Amino acid sequence: MVNVLVVDDHAGVLQALADLLSFSVELTVVGTATDAEGALAFLEQGNRVDVAVFDISMLGRDGLSLASEVRTRWPALRMLMLSMHSASEYVHLARRAGAHGYMNKEDAPDELEGAVLALAAGQTHFPA
Repeated sequence: MVNVLVVDDHAGVLQALADLLSFSVELTVVGTATDAEGALAFLEQGNRVDVAVFDISMLGRDGLSLASEVRTRWPALRMLMLSMHSASEYVHLARRAGAHGYMNKEDAPDELEGAVLALAAGQTHFPA
């Protein structure tokens, strides 16, 4: 079972992502947060998380900054960035921040499960 943390500052999107991932028999959403501080607090509590799904653009501290800190503090944690931006510059920024994958929020919903499973298996998931 792959334990997943989902972080998005829009409550409706956060719930939809968590619900979508919960339908998978291979994934368990162990936590959600609406901001970077909530995500860090969850991780600091010692919760086992295999893959974290971060919104790249959040109010306050963004997902890129969060990914950089997570990469330093929890280097084994795999990170998938979600964004409404499809430009290659955002993919590059996500890679530089330490993310292991990147998806556009407009991608097919069933691709999310595959991306999370790929990251959990040690692979990456970036647009071609």
